[in-house]
Amino acid sequence: MEMETKEMRKGAREPDEASIEHLTRVLRRLGVEYSDSPRELFARDVQYDSLPKLDERERMIFDGLSEACRDFSKGLFIYDDFGNDQTARRSWEIEYGMKAAADRYSKFGKNTMNKIEMALTRFAELTEGKPNTPGLKKIRELRAKLPTKEEFEQYSSDFSLQEKEALVERMDALARDFLRYFAPYESGSLEYRQAA
Repeated sequence: MEMETKEMRKGAREPDEASIEHLTRVLRRLGVEYSDSPRELFARDVQYDSLPKLDERERMIFDGLSEACRDFSKGLFIYDDFGNDQTARRSWEIEYGMKAAADRYSKFGKNTMNKIEMALTRFAELTEGKPNTPGLKKIRELRAKLPTKEEFEQYSSDFSLQEKEALVERMDALARDFLRYFAPYESGSLEYRQAA
């Protein structure tokens, strides 16, 4: 019985396969170079008060945008040896049980950048006819900072590592700008989520 209890406790401490903790543990074990994002605190919940009244669909897209920005701001620069060979990279991620976490937290991965781009664009389109509140002005400002469709298309195959890093840093700045505006951390508050 005691053996089961120890195993249960051990299992409870294991990070979820989609967590950043799991990803960093696997990368360290494999000796893969990666770098963390700068640490920054954001409020646990986003603030809607600078936005006009949102319907259910708009709120869902806004919440998805918030989650994508949080994931991206916590993400890692993973320096593997696969270059532009996405098939080999995906096989490697699956083999070592880190695909879900890499999809969510790899800053070089296009998935999270696409989630931010799609949600930000869709939210801006859906709220186009609404009163121009400070929050919607911020959304439009952030949308104008998005990389172009051509940059996103070239990212996977034509960009050098330095060009990829530059584009990722632009997206990271955009994600953090969104979170600083809509989920600002207030000193002394116990209600926060840490990015990274």
